[in-house]
Amino acid sequence: KHHGREYPREYHFPPFFTLQPVDETRAQQARVWGALVRSYCKHHGRTRLVLAEALDHPPFANPHISRKLKREAAEYFIVEMAMQNGRTVRAQRCWCFGIDPWSGLRGFRIGL
Repeated sequence: KHHGREYPREYHFPPFFTLQPVDETRAQQARVWGALVRSYCKHHGRTRLVLAEALDHPPFANPHISRKLKREAAEYFIVEMAMQNGRTVRAQRCWCFGIDPWSGLRGFRIGL
């Protein structure tokens, strides 16, 4: 339990913070990350995250096991989350995205 909420069991497993090389495992990992980010944002009433600011904090980092998601992995999971919601996105240097708590990703605001 962190910050008054439960995290999925994978959040406490160090390999969860590393992009997995096996396609099937990575696809499952992407589903869990998408659910985790949506749940985190809903729990904290957040509708927008700026990736550059979020990487050092939950849900992208777990200080209890000294792990954090690398930017490339976070970008991959955000793109997967967008595709799961019928959106497409292009990678840029700064990622800002909105979360609709009921349906997942609401939209991207991407810029420098």
